[in-house]
Amino acid sequence: MFFRTWFGIVLCFVGLFSGYSQGRTYELDGANDDDLYPYMLYWKDTSEGKNSLNEAVLNLRQGNFKAFDSENGKNLGLFPEPVWLYLNVKNISERHRTYWWAFYTHTDTIIIYEKQNLQWQAADTLVRNKLLGERNIRHRASAYLVSLENGEEQSYLVQLINPRHTQNSFVSLTTPVHHLLWEKGFYWTIGSFIGIFLITGIVSLIIGFVVRERTFFLFFVYLFAVSVLILYEELMVAVIDNETVFSLINSIHPLPLSLIATCLNFYIVDYIFGKADNSKLLRFLTLLNTICLFTGTLSLAVYMLFMTDLHSGQTLFLWAWYGIICCIFISILVTALKIIILSVQYKKLYYGIPFLLLIVFVNPATYILNYSGIFSFYQITYPNYFYWFVSAEFIFIGFLMGWRYKKNLEDRHRLEIEFTQRELTVLNDERKQIARDLHDDLGATINAIKLFVTNSYPDDKPLVETISKASNDIRIFYKKLIQKPSDESVKESIEKLTAAYNGYGQIRFGCIFSGDESLLSDIQKENIYKIVSEIFTNTLKHSKATEATVQLLIDSTSAQLIAEDNGTGFSVEQAQKARGMGVKNIHQRVAVMRGKLHISSGKGNTTYIIEIPVKR
Repeated sequence: MFFRTWFGIVLCFVGLFSGYSQGRTYELDGANDDDLYPYMLYWKDTSEGKNSLNEAVLNLRQGNFKAFDSENGKNLGLFPEPVWLYLNVKNISERHRTYWWAFYTHTDTIIIYEKQNLQWQAADTLVRNKLLGERNIRHRASAYLVSLENGEEQSYLVQLINPRHTQNSFVSLTTPVHHLLWEKGFYWTIGSFIGIFLITGIVSLIIGFVVRERTFFLFFVYLFAVSVLILYEELMVAVIDNETVFSLINSIHPLPLSLIATCLNFYIVDYIFGKADNSKLLRFLTLLNTICLFTGTLSLAVYMLFMTDLHSGQTLFLWAWYGIICCIFISILVTALKIIILSVQYKKLYYGIPFLLLIVFVNPATYILNYSGIFSFYQITYPNYFYWFVSAEFIFIGFLMGWRYKKNLEDRHRLEIEFTQRELTVLNDERKQIARDLHDDLGATINAIKLFVTNSYPDDKPLVETISKASNDIRIFYKKLIQKPSDESVKESIEKLTAAYNGYGQIRFGCIFSGDESLLSDIQKENIYKIVSEIFTNTLKHSKATEATVQLLIDSTSAQLIAEDNGTGFSVEQAQKARGMGVKNIHQRVAVMRGKLHISSGKGNTTYIIEIPVKR
């Protein structure tokens, strides 16, 4: 009898020791920042939902709850069934205390059980997909209120139902005031980063609409995706007031979204380095990245549509999970290879190397893989310095995109000038050909008629004057068409041109010069002469003016050509749209010289102001 009694006592003691005393008791005394995992035990439920609480209690008694491995961390991997946590706490404070037990996790549902009168009772159910205003505790994480008297000890069982994410979480148990003070600093820090990213993305979107450049739209999508990922991973989705937006972002899975954002880097690299030779290797890398982007987009769409029907116990889900992870590394690899190839090809190693480091080590995918506990690239701390590196990446990419856009504008402008120069060259050649035809054919005929009329009808003065005027007009038109003699200065050429137009007697033309004409190149001199000729012709034909003046003012940095008349004026906008070549030719010649043209016209005054840069 004595033996059986003591044997029973020993069995009860062993049961208590192996079951309820497996974990260390966590002693609470007000605010703290302790890590709870050394005090908690866990058990993976395989009962498939049948009497799950009873199974958990039984396994706790049998000592099947395990301590978290300090080497492997807090991540228990993918597990579609519930995971149970056990924690025993004791309030060693001298007075009654209330605490918030916060679970920073993507777990769908958390059910908390308290042990009361030797029975486990459900104390609360925390649902992640709830707006902040609908939660018992207004906290971005799922939080439970723990109330303990002085010296009171309490045991908790927590059921985590998390079928679609890794079983990875951070747990905090401290006073509400301490929680709120910490959260206030956190909101300001992370909220500032998200705000800056979104503002930068909106600016990029506006620039994309203005300049019609696709890469700025891609950069906006990239920044928006990163902002959503941070909102999701930092559990800040709960602060969103709009139920539709809240539900939409909550239905996103961060893994495929991070793949999409990572793939966008590849196309941004394309733009920054400019158009490359379309080699077979680059085409193959582009194909691989496109496949990865398609995989991420399709996976995200399927997940958002069928989220409630999916879980990590399904073969298709696991295939998609590991396939996306493989695609992430493929996308990072092909992007890195492209940066290396283009950096060497264009000899841009000075920004290719830092760009490579940022793309490989600081990207949305490494952020998500680390936060989910799939891979441990760096230790998560607060403040999280990773966001500073992400900000540096955005600034660097934004700077390179701005630099590339500026260079593209310069290249486009250079090509436009080259095209304009070729067009003007063709136009000059045509003018010379027309001038030769006028001189050789029509000019000779007019001169023959003039000679015949002068000899045959010397008394018919109106006829002789008409023929003489026609001959003079042909000669003036011929001189206007041919290029000015190369041995003449631009001043002499314009003075002769002014004198020729004064010969018509309808308008009094004048010219003023100031400065050193040697600062002008031959092309500038020729174009200035042609512009003055075009302005004089337009004035003579259309202005109905009585006076017209042209001024050429040259200093060490620029040359200004100012032409004015007192005619009736014209519509500048209509003149630019008209089919005539007058104003168009002036614009083209100013563009060739990389100058600026301003035309103002009204009744009684028309002014051309042309500013031309001068190279010393």
